[in-house]
Parts: sequence; C-alpha cells; structure tokens
Amino acid sequence: MTHRLKHRIKKIILVKNLSDPDIKGRKLCGFLVDNEICIDSGMCRKEKIKTLIHELAHSIWDDAKEMDVWKIEGLLYQAFSKAQKDILWRHIKTARMGKIPRK
Repeated sequence: MTHRLKHRIKKIILVKNLSDPDIKGRKLCGFLVDNEICIDSGMCRKEKIKTLIHELAHSIWDDAKEMDVWKIEGLLYQAFSKAQKDILWRHIKTARMGKIPRK
C-alpha cells in the first residue's frame, strides 16, 4: 500500500494557548487546518517535535483513527535519530507566532 502526502504543508504556526476552534475551552497540542500546522507555543522542545510528527501523520493518513496516529507518532519519534529530530526542531524554530487560520 502506497501513501502519498495528501496535503502539502504550507507552514508551521506557533499559537499561544492553542485551543480547539470547534469545542470551546478544549486545549490542543497541535492542529492541522488549511495545509498549515498549528503547534502550541508553550510546550517543551520534545513535545513540539512529537506534535509536528503527529500532525504530519494526519496529513499523510488523513483517514486514520486518532489512536492509530498516536501510535504512528510514538513509533516515529522513537525511530528518529537525534539528527532527524534536530531537523524537525529547526522547522519549528523558524515558525512564526500567529493564530489558527480560518477554515
């Protein structure tokens, strides 16, 4: 089975106190909307990297159940080398602060 990137990621946005736009008060670590990945800016480096992996997994397997995406995130995070995690971190560090894009 071949998986292709279903959504080309345009950018990563760091959002202060990221919350679900559909469920008031529900805090989120990350969110994928309009080919942009939003990540809560208040998390530590490791959690931001894991969240980026998680949201990228959603962009590849957009029909996967949330529990399966959590498993993929965990497996990839453990499998990635320090150098690979550093590459992801560099992408996060270049992200700008912003707000969730409107749907």
